[in-house]
Amino acid sequence: MKIQKLSERGIAFTFDDLSSPEYYCPTNIYAINGDKHIFLCDTYLGPEIMEKVVEHLEKEFGKKPFVIFNSHSHWDHHWGNCYFDKAVIFSQKLTVGLIEKNGEDELKRNEKYLRGKVVLKLPEKTFDKENKEYENENVEFFHSPGHTEDSSSCYDSISKTLFVADNVEVPIPYITSSDLSVYIATMKNYLNYPAEIIIPGHGDVSDKKLIEANLRYLESFPEVDDDMFVEENKKSFFMVHVSNLSTVAKEYYDKENYTNARKFYKIILSLNKEMTLLREESQKILDARLKELDERLN
Repeated sequence: MKIQKLSERGIAFTFDDLSSPEYYCPTNIYAINGDKHIFLCDTYLGPEIMEKVVEHLEKEFGKKPFVIFNSHSHWDHHWGNCYFDKAVIFSQKLTVGLIEKNGEDELKRNEKYLRGKVVLKLPEKTFDKENKEYENENVEFFHSPGHTEDSSSCYDSISKTLFVADNVEVPIPYITSSDLSVYIATMKNYLNYPAEIIIPGHGDVSDKKLIEANLRYLESFPEVDDDMFVEENKKSFFMVHVSNLSTVAKEYYDKENYTNARKFYKIILSLNKEMTLLREESQKILDARLKELDERLN
């Protein structure tokens, strides 16, 4: 656990449990010491980690009631909810239904990442577009769809810190739809905030340059310019890019838009020939899919 005190009242906790030799994936949560509450943005992988986080926060700021914000429904952002018996836990209203729908399956598929005994605990309170309940403590929570439909963010106006969760990532964001218009609008809205510190869900704490770089990628997708990445992160950049291409290709395939599906699968094939990004089994699946699409379109 890496601890960074970003301001007099803001602390970022960074964890490497999800990183692998192939992909650097630090995960961040953010704590804000408000006048009456300690706000915690996301709860990561379970109660064992939350116990250490709370111990540090209470040593740093003293004991106050906790308010927990879940940025979206993905498993690596809410498994630690169950550590908090008395805290207020809230999220955007769509998040609750998505955890109810997918939570148990995600728990089984990713059980190797459990940190302590995890029992799914849903947010008890929700909001639609924004939560202004804690304005008097200069903390704003708002719906910011992009990475997922339910994605939401937190702005700490005292320390000018914007917690953007998985909407912004290093080196590039994961996308879940071919229609990027809503995602792009969210990114542009981020730039309207006078934020000096940007905390992504995954990646190093940064500034608005990271938002600008992610936005450029989204606006250019599926095209990639050479200056969008540096040699040190080229492999991870294109691994995420291939994941995004695969997501969009499958969406088109499921909608029986075979022309566009073939186009995106062909881009993946070309990149893989250049950099060998796919495992052997994935390569076989791609070859079979392209053969099927060629037969359908010819």
